[in-house]
Amino acid sequence: MKPKSNRLGFTLVELLVVIAIIAMLVTLLLPAVQSAREAARRTQCKNNLKNLGLALLNYESANGILPAAVQFDDGQNPASSDLFRENWVISTLPFMEEQGIYDSFDLTIPISRSENELGRSTPIPVMICPSDTGTERQFQGAGDGRNWARGNYAANGVNVRIDEAQMGWKDATKRGLMSVNQAAKLKQVVDGTSKTMLVAEIRVGLTDKDRRGTWAMGTAGASALFWHGYGGDDNGPNAANDSSDDVEGCAEVIDEVGLETMRKQRMTCWEPCPSFQATARSQHDPGGVQAVFLDGSVHWLDDSINTTGPWGGCCGVWDRLIASADGTPFQIGE
Repeated sequence: MKPKSNRLGFTLVELLVVIAIIAMLVTLLLPAVQSAREAARRTQCKNNLKNLGLALLNYESANGILPAAVQFDDGQNPASSDLFRENWVISTLPFMEEQGIYDSFDLTIPISRSENELGRSTPIPVMICPSDTGTERQFQGAGDGRNWARGNYAANGVNVRIDEAQMGWKDATKRGLMSVNQAAKLKQVVDGTSKTMLVAEIRVGLTDKDRRGTWAMGTAGASALFWHGYGGDDNGPNAANDSSDDVEGCAEVIDEVGLETMRKQRMTCWEPCPSFQATARSQHDPGGVQAVFLDGSVHWLDDSINTTGPWGGCCGVWDRLIASADGTPFQIGE
């Protein structure tokens, strides 16, 4: 008579089959989990933009004009000066329920002075997109003061180099909403509030020497978008030409992380330049950026949005959303 088997465990083959099934399930489920997480992060980012849009609209209601994107004293070059004055974020802090941070600034002196380190080094939750990485790494700039907290949102400035913004503001095909020492009033936005970009996403710098995404610093790439449309090589969201963003200190960033890494990150910049230009950027998947418009609505702008490409002429859909008074409004979804 054959004896009964008292086997209590798996055979090796059975164990391998179970492991293989588990591995297949993980492979199938992981993308779904990652997608769900990114959807949640994107929603939080959208809510941040809604709150920033509301704060800016309340500022405009109280002052009759939007805040300037960046401010500099007469004679200072906004592309290269480190004597930053109050930017749009600082101006709007009281309308973000951040009166304490606003009060910590001494606005009679440049933001880069040591007396303003407490204010500029304070992280502001509504300024951080959870999809971005490195937001905890503060900017440590030579000549700019130390310890600048990061931020992921930038004002829609003018589609010209920042040092040419005063003249560019007069061109209706290039004028956005907030510029150097000046900004638009609602009555000047003839294209319509629902058709004009107010604030869009940006990425924080790849190293502590990369000033991009620095909320209290008023310059291109730090907290403002300039020359981000037609006529330049930084045309459209997440532009990835090797010389796309023109930001001071780019050479140090290239030396530290390498150009190939910057290409993969879609965070390239031009080595010999001061802070002339920067476009909207994000790490959302699929590729694109979110932006709040002047009516407070938030829209997704895909990387494939119509532009005229590097050095292209006027005008693509992206350019129409930048311009506030070009007479050719474009509604998202058209």
